[in-house]
Amino acid sequence: MTAPNLEQIIADHAARYDEDLTDWLACSCGEWRIDSEQLDYSGDADRQADRAHAAHVVAAIRDSGNTVIALPKPHGRWAEGPEWVQGANLADRSGWVTWTAEGAGMVMLQRVEPGELTPADAADLGAALIAAAQHAGDTQ
Repeated sequence: MTAPNLEQIIADHAARYDEDLTDWLACSCGEWRIDSEQLDYSGDADRQADRAHAAHVVAAIRDSGNTVIALPKPHGRWAEGPEWVQGANLADRSGWVTWTAEGAGMVMLQRVEPGELTPADAADLGAALIAAAQHAGDTQ
């Protein structure tokens, strides 16, 4: 798997401020800018501008075909290694299960039938598989 060059994407979208840091914030890509008139000064205007720029950077990452996801923590252990369970229902294990045995360097997946995953289920399973793959690689 090729790791995306997130560092380059983020560097290409560095924040640029005006000289006295009061009139505008722009992105070094040249495609985004926020002027002081667009900010609500009843709150923390600098934070608002930073959040707006961060949303622009996240959009640039997604537009590049990459994404950043939070990997789930294991829900329990199975066969001497961590396991991830759909819905974290360890009692009946009615959904998908992915697990890896310590030192085996392999990821196992059980109970996934063609056509039974919603988009949200598929995203959850994808994150669990990446977490399991990372663990398997780290303990090999």
